[in-house]
Amino acid sequence: MRCRADSNYSFANVELSKATVSADDSFSVKLDITNHGSMAGKVVVQVYFTQDLSSRVRYEHMLLGFGKVEVAGGATVKGAQVELKARDLEMWDKRADKYVVEASTYSLAVGQFVSDPAMHTTTLTVTA
Repeated sequence: MRCRADSNYSFANVELSKATVSADDSFSVKLDITNHGSMAGKVVVQVYFTQDLSSRVRYEHMLLGFGKVEVAGGATVKGAQVELKARDLEMWDKRADKYVVEASTYSLAVGQFVSDPAMHTTTLTVTA
């Protein structure tokens, strides 16, 4: 299948496989991807996170994970998935002298790049 870099993609129906997870759980982001171009192409789905309330200052929009999806020209892939691990939300805890995943609410943003104006957001809760 021939691919072109100038395809135009849009995301829709972004949802989490689980809205609440423990620190050891895995989950996925599911979405529909439409290729508005006439030729097949691949798009990188990027998932960023922001911790809503943290014990220390964290960067906004930290990359949690990504996946590359091939979409035929003029077609929609329904239910594409990006597999993620709650463990990747961890940060270094100086007092505990180890990496920890804080029980908290996290905002997840799904798009094609960090400043994507069409970013889709959803909420993930991590329990203790």
